[in-house]
Order: sequence, then structure tokens, then C-alpha cells
Amino acid sequence: MSRLGQHARRGEHRAAGPLSDILRSVGAALDQLHARGICLELSQESLRVRFSDDRELSYAGEELEALRHMAAARRKGQPLSRVLILEASPDSAAHLREPLVAEFAVQALPLLLARAVAATPEAPGLILVQASDLVLDVIQTLRLGAQTAAVPIVVVASTAGQRDPGQLFTAGADDLLQEPLQPAQLRARVRTWLLRGRGGPQV
Repeated sequence: MSRLGQHARRGEHRAAGPLSDILRSVGAALDQLHARGICLELSQESLRVRFSDDRELSYAGEELEALRHMAAARRKGQPLSRVLILEASPDSAAHLREPLVAEFAVQALPLLLARAVAATPEAPGLILVQASDLVLDVIQTLRLGAQTAAVPIVVVASTAGQRDPGQLFTAGADDLLQEPLQPAQLRARVRTWLLRGRGGPQV
């Protein structure tokens, strides 16, 4: 990684211009995780997000360009694309939410609230569903909702207990992601579905 140009901790920064916009936007978003010791390291070529437990997220190339577009949109007052994660158990989707919060407006809710989600008047742009014994019922419930019927649904399944993909797609899922997932892979797939919506090719 080249020499770091700017640094930020929990949303604080000392920079100006496009890089400053990214620091401000990303720092504020990650701060919502309430993680202690978050450190953002940003240069012209890359962004690294380091946590106090030595975990790290990184953005470079097209990923960094996507963050620049996000920061510009936030500066203009445009809302972030909304991603809803329906988690199989409490806090089980933290590894999915964390890589997304810098770029998208992310909310995590229990799978058991699928009926309430289907009845919401304002649906998210994308729904990630953690695979579980309830996944088929959850997908079918979402497809019956007036607003969620048209929302892309992506199932995230662990290696253990994976369902037959044919059943998922028949129930109404649009895509299936197999864990473990690289953060960049997850973000790329989310961007693709938000851009194309339902009917987009499964790549």
C-alpha cells in the first residue's frame, strides 16, 4: 500500500476534497457499528478500515470508486441504497452487515419479521436472507408482499445445511451466495442486484 494520505478515527478527519468526503461518509457509517478503535486509512489508491480486534476491510480500484460515488451522492443529499438483512438468529448477520455499512443503508431484522417486512409500504432495494429451516416460507412471504414482490432476494447459505438451490429459486429467490464470502464479493453482488433489480442475470 502506498504512503497513507489521510487518517480518521470514528468519523474524525483532517482532509479536504473528495477524499475528505469519503472519510466523513465512511467514518460516520462505520461508527454506527459502535465498534471501538475504528481506524480509517485512506490514500488515492485504497481505503483500509481497521478494527480494534485486528479485523480489516479494504477497498481499492472499482471498490474505492464506488465509495467516491456514494460520498458524492450523500453530499448532494441523496439517500443511500437500502439493504435489508433477515438474520437467522440474533447478531448472526454481523459479518454480512459490516462490509456493507460504509456504502449502503443497512438494517438487520430477524427472519420471523418477514411478514411485517412484506407489509411495509417502503421496501428496501435488496433483501439478503440467511438460510435456515424457515427460508422457503420467508421467501414466499416476501413474494406475496405488495412492495417486496419486486425486490431482489439473495439467499446467503453456509456450507452446512445448504438447501437445494432449485427449491430456493422456485420459492422466489433471485440468487444464492455460498459462505464463506469475501467482503468485496458480497459488495459486488449487492451492487449488481441494486443496479439491475429483479430479472438481472445470475453471474
